[in-house]
Amino acid sequence: MGAATGVRQVLATRLPPLFGKLQAAGVLPSPFRPGAHIAFADAARHARVREVGSHRPPAPLASFVRAAPDLRSLATLALFADADQRFAEPVRFGIIEAEAARVWTRFGVHDAKAGSFADVYCSIEALANPKYEVPRLLLPLVPPRRHVPRAVFLGMAWWHNHYHWLIDILPRLRLVQEQLGEGIPLLVPPNLRRAQREALDAVLAVLGCADAAVLTPDGSVLLADTLIMPTRMAHTLDMGPAQIDVLRAALLPNSGGPSGRRLYISRRDAAIRRIVNEEELFSHLVPLGFELTTLSGLTMRQQAMLFAEAEIVVGHHGAGLANTLFCPRGGVFVEVFQENHFTSCFARIAQLRGLRYGFVTGEQRGQDTVVNAALVTRLIADLLAADGQDGPGAGNGSDASALP
Repeated sequence: MGAATGVRQVLATRLPPLFGKLQAAGVLPSPFRPGAHIAFADAARHARVREVGSHRPPAPLASFVRAAPDLRSLATLALFADADQRFAEPVRFGIIEAEAARVWTRFGVHDAKAGSFADVYCSIEALANPKYEVPRLLLPLVPPRRHVPRAVFLGMAWWHNHYHWLIDILPRLRLVQEQLGEGIPLLVPPNLRRAQREALDAVLAVLGCADAAVLTPDGSVLLADTLIMPTRMAHTLDMGPAQIDVLRAALLPNSGGPSGRRLYISRRDAAIRRIVNEEELFSHLVPLGFELTTLSGLTMRQQAMLFAEAEIVVGHHGAGLANTLFCPRGGVFVEVFQENHFTSCFARIAQLRGLRYGFVTGEQRGQDTVVNAALVTRLIADLLAADGQDGPGAGNGSDASALP
């Protein structure tokens, strides 16, 4: 890791918690303060709103997942029950049309005449990070360098992350097909990575919007007389079938089904959450027919096809595991968690896709992880011995919406 990368990594991990403490203490404005941002339920008082649907999780995760039989993993199991409670409240979603709105696509933040709309963000928690909240606070003071009469905004904070771009943001294009068909331009962030732009173009194409006018501002502030903003379709780190289905249709239209590949997804190309004893782990996986692969450098369609061919996927928690949405039903998916770092999002994908899912929680070493290789192989054997399952609520259309 280079010195510049190391400094950026330290700032990315140390600065947000300090910033959050200052917000909690009232030294800085808190995004969690009631009334700080306009919720979707109150948006009609401040803007034109069209509600499209609502999302409720299909079934609990705590009874779906399988934990490795060790103390760390069993402790993590309790966190799935917490996630079930956190996601229990339904999410209403739709389109907000705000007047006189400024948007800074580089950071994925907006500020309209009426204020800031909470449900446009993947999560309001993004604004606890100075990377996004400082530009948002500065928006009213920064002169716009471009003006458009109307635009659709797609590029909310966290857009740079592979998981959030795929799951939280791109499926919202389903909500604005009509507007894009009318020729209203689509605002997306500058400097999208190749795979991100490929995924964007594929989703636009499958929705019949391949000719949509896509604007990629240079990173400066843009002013729209009317800014059309599709809202989140579920709690972030949760999702419904409508989000999964559009991505599979766009990026995996002619899948031939699994070919029996067994994939170990390495994070050796990442800055954090790498497996320290990866050589040991892989030596346990090789006799089981596993191949080691990294995802950096692959196109989006190459990533989709890779996972579509997989019988088993093993990998450390990280954004690349969002690609398990392309896995065939009945497959096996083993996720490695780092103690003190947990989200349930990939278990939800496994549930929706009917995968047999288990996890092992490893010991934290700095920003990396040591995992018990024997526990991983034992969990694989247990899951292979289990009956194939479609998973509670898998593909059951639990999004009550008017989506096409």
